[in-house]
Amino acid sequence: MKRFFTLIFLFAFFFSSAQEHPNWVNYTSTRSVKKVVQDKNILWIATKGGLVKHDLITQTNQYFNRGNSSIPSNDINDILLDRNHDLWVATNVGIARYDGNTWTRYLDKIGGFNAYVLTLNMLDQVVVAGNYSLHTLIDNELVLTPSASLLYLYPTDIVTNPVDSSMWVTAYTYGQFSVCQYKDTVVQCYDNSNSILPMQSPRLNNLAVDQRGTIWSNGGFYKLLGEPWQMFLPTDTVDWRGVGSVAVGSNQHIWFLNHSSEDASQLIEIDEAYQIVRSIDLPEEIRYHYYHQTLHLSLNHDVYVGSAYDGLWRFKNDRWERMDIHADFEIGNNIEQIFHAKNDTWVKSNYHNQQESEFNIRNNNNNLWSIFDYTTLPDSLKSISRTGIVKQEGNDTLQFFVNDRVWFYHSGNWIDVDLPDVSNLLNEKRSLIHFDPNGRRWVLDAWTAFVLYESPTGWIVFDRAEHGNSSGASTGYFNHPITGEFWMAGYGGISIYDGQGWRQIKPSEQIDQLNNNRISDIAVTKNGIVWAVQTNRLLRFEGDEMQVITEINGINLRNMLYTIELDAEENIWLGMNGSLGYFHEGVWTIYNTENSGVPGEAIRKLAIDASENVWMGGYHSGLSIFNQKGLSESFFINEEKEPNLEAEAAAFNIFPNPHLKGARLCVNLPASFSTSDTTIGIWYNALGQKLGEFTTREQLTILPGSYFSNWPTGIYYLKLENSGEQQSQGVLINQ
Repeated sequence: MKRFFTLIFLFAFFFSSAQEHPNWVNYTSTRSVKKVVQDKNILWIATKGGLVKHDLITQTNQYFNRGNSSIPSNDINDILLDRNHDLWVATNVGIARYDGNTWTRYLDKIGGFNAYVLTLNMLDQVVVAGNYSLHTLIDNELVLTPSASLLYLYPTDIVTNPVDSSMWVTAYTYGQFSVCQYKDTVVQCYDNSNSILPMQSPRLNNLAVDQRGTIWSNGGFYKLLGEPWQMFLPTDTVDWRGVGSVAVGSNQHIWFLNHSSEDASQLIEIDEAYQIVRSIDLPEEIRYHYYHQTLHLSLNHDVYVGSAYDGLWRFKNDRWERMDIHADFEIGNNIEQIFHAKNDTWVKSNYHNQQESEFNIRNNNNNLWSIFDYTTLPDSLKSISRTGIVKQEGNDTLQFFVNDRVWFYHSGNWIDVDLPDVSNLLNEKRSLIHFDPNGRRWVLDAWTAFVLYESPTGWIVFDRAEHGNSSGASTGYFNHPITGEFWMAGYGGISIYDGQGWRQIKPSEQIDQLNNNRISDIAVTKNGIVWAVQTNRLLRFEGDEMQVITEINGINLRNMLYTIELDAEENIWLGMNGSLGYFHEGVWTIYNTENSGVPGEAIRKLAIDASENVWMGGYHSGLSIFNQKGLSESFFINEEKEPNLEAEAAAFNIFPNPHLKGARLCVNLPASFSTSDTTIGIWYNALGQKLGEFTTREQLTILPGSYFSNWPTGIYYLKLENSGEQQSQGVLINQ
């Protein structure tokens, strides 16, 4: 047992040193692939859930997100390798360079610049296109390219032409498709008004360039230098409206994805004479997602297709295979609800980019996640959009209310309680449900702005003229702890019901400088102080007085605020654009992408549990959890995947342990294992993530040093399985 306790000590030391932000953790999904680049045996994969480093030899993954690194954001738009094999990432909050050890970010040099796409110019300088701008990295400074003709708002691709050094940028701006050519400081833009380019094109607006200087777009068009745009349709069966991504191979063959009918999606290869070489059916799982796919061709002619919904696929040796790039535990990147129950935290996420909804439940006692995906939920719960968990009963039963039905969840069982229609005036499908202190319900309909109250004498219906909120998008509600009045916030301000009638608070009528009554969120303290969030300001109501806060610590709150939450001590937490605000004893602390692991996007969902863990989520970056005093170690280890450490007392022999870089690692199987049966060895990192496996029938198995060449220093675990028996052992790998 002495060895076991030593191992735990080492684990704690290396784990803490490996975490970039030890008080933070991120759970994301890497199934939405945006871009793939290859550097020898390493695939770099950009996703909406962070960056994945996939080793093609060991089939292992390393994940970079805001919780464990200084990457600017989990939502990555593009990636690029430079001539030094450094990796550049473009995100919604700027760009960064990763040299294999350190992240260097370029956020302060370009302000709020949203970096979309990257390329290298003919001088091997990094060029990034963003909102109405083009920047070039010169002497480690991002320099704005001067031009008076930057027409695009959302650039979608950029390429450098090797023939004349010009750069081409395509965009999809308010439905208008355009392509702009940059030659020095001269810009020439093409769209449907001055070329045969269409008014609109597929959403990716992908570009590719071959060695002859021909520019290809995924609309079926191409342009030779000095010539007008020409349309290329290789066959009558290929409809340019169904063309997705396009890429040029090392043999100068053109590859593109095409969707020609409801059940026909292909990967098509054409040669330099523009003749079809072959047409390959896409896997059924990604056949219908051709508008949301990226295409990468490796030097060894493997073809990679990244799907926005279903991960990364490879076409190799004439067959398709799904690449294993996913962590052992994932959660959807679009967080729709966080609900803290007595013992559990429920997180409702949108897993496949608004295609399929899930419930994910986390048990705070032992960190075991249970997932209810859309196929296992009761029918009425599958369509939940804004309504979710609304109440917890005293016996730990959770209550869901949707579509005039109540579902109870207790001890793993779903119990259906079918209720009569609340009102024929509205469809409660997207309604918000609130219970007052007496257990009576409020129904706030999101479509019609009707508000219904379950009074002692029956349901009362209020239309928007009565409650005074012009929109049904109710953003917050509570019963006032002092007066008992029902407060409801929305786009028209704050509406208050005292049991007899309604009155309104419209901030613009109290202060002339306020021209907007829209309330994004609202909260109340136990002594009756009300805090209301507007996009550009924070409002404080105490009695009849209203205080307006427009900046915090010198930071202007313009377009910064989204949501508010109070912890058990009634400290204020603000979900902000790329930041988390904290107000304690009159002092504001702002956690941002420079000093914390805050997600690099707007925090739109915020909840705080009894252990002071702050849970937050947005539309793109997944679930983040933070604790100022430090997170429990269980947040970083998925115990469902982690080997059983108690087995250390009777573990098999691994030597040398610690293991040094370049040395062989010897594994001596337990005496109880039969060499006539295959033993499977599975490696895990300290986070409980599976790294790879091997099989053996030898009593002594020797693994070469190259097997661990890309693994950073730290504690790893090897689990051996043989005929139903399992044993685990830890090893310190010191590189």
